[in-house]
Amino acid sequence: MITASILTGAQPASSSSFDKMFSSMPLSTSLSSSSSCSSSDSEVEVTSQTSSARTSISDEPLPGSSSQDSPIPTNPYTDLIRRCPTPKDMAKAYETHRRNRNAEKLRQMSHLKTVSPDSILAGLVLHDLPQESDPRNNITIWSRPTVRVMDLIAIIQQQLIDTLHKTAPSHALQKQPPVKPNDPANKGPLWLMPRECLHLSVLEVTHSAPPDVIDSQIKQLKPYLSEILTSRDNAPILVKPLVCFDSAAFALTFAPLDSSLQKEYGAHSEDYTYTHYRAHLYNAINKAQVYCAARYEVPSAHVTIARFIEEVSPNVVDALLETIQNINTWLEDVYSNPESFSWQVGSERGTECRCGRIWYGGGWTEATGETVEELKNEDSWQS
Repeated sequence: MITASILTGAQPASSSSFDKMFSSMPLSTSLSSSSSCSSSDSEVEVTSQTSSARTSISDEPLPGSSSQDSPIPTNPYTDLIRRCPTPKDMAKAYETHRRNRNAEKLRQMSHLKTVSPDSILAGLVLHDLPQESDPRNNITIWSRPTVRVMDLIAIIQQQLIDTLHKTAPSHALQKQPPVKPNDPANKGPLWLMPRECLHLSVLEVTHSAPPDVIDSQIKQLKPYLSEILTSRDNAPILVKPLVCFDSAAFALTFAPLDSSLQKEYGAHSEDYTYTHYRAHLYNAINKAQVYCAARYEVPSAHVTIARFIEEVSPNVVDALLETIQNINTWLEDVYSNPESFSWQVGSERGTECRCGRIWYGGGWTEATGETVEELKNEDSWQS
């Protein structure tokens, strides 16, 4: 049961990958025929639909390059945008996907009553293996959560901790969500993503590559990162937080804002959604001649909040599933209205190009774009 203080709906006080949970789904995965998205024979623009004369790397080819020289792969988000031509269609696709997936995973986990510990993370956390034992080097475009989103995640993580204390007291358990990456108390059976490591993987550029490949691609991208990460015309809004899960991890997921409220909430265009933003970034990076190796295109915006690193008993699985259902009921009661909760991607901390061993929030930041607030201030001075 969620504590009374949380059920009141009071806002948390402000303080100053499951990101890979869908990685088993191939890139060709598309919405089923039961999807809410409608089909369209007309072309849908996948970059920012603006009337501004401002050009960007996503709009024009690089000097000296041509499609004949370096054919750019097909943007994997184009089909979803065509099939979901309005923000309402797009939001429904995200909603349908996450609810169907939760229902499927609930059936599976309720039946099997087992979890799938992350062996690499377990080695790093439980056995103090060096970071080099994780061979997966990556380049990803990240967005850090706002303080309010992080505060909400801390509340959810605390509920998971409390559930484990009640059902698995023999395990070494932390008493509160970790803040820093190397919190010694964060050792299982459920590893919680530290506050400083929380992130939304907007677009995976390269995954599971050796360091020399990462270095080469960063060198190619570096001259264009400032413009790629600038979100003046491209700052989508996410709403309706909901916890999704599988046997390996938990994540806080979001849906795109689904109405003409987009402009009221600060978006550049009523038709511009999180999927359009991902498509825009994909084009921009490919036109810098670094071709994205995205592995999935499912309609999802999610922040990993916890991963299993040890087996747990069947009663713990049942208790965690019940806790998640209670949390989601509360989230829908309190935060289903965009006026009660929204996250504009790039707010407070600019979008980042994150590199290295980033699976669990590590690695390094190669470049950071200006925040939404900074860009708005610049525009106000120029107007």
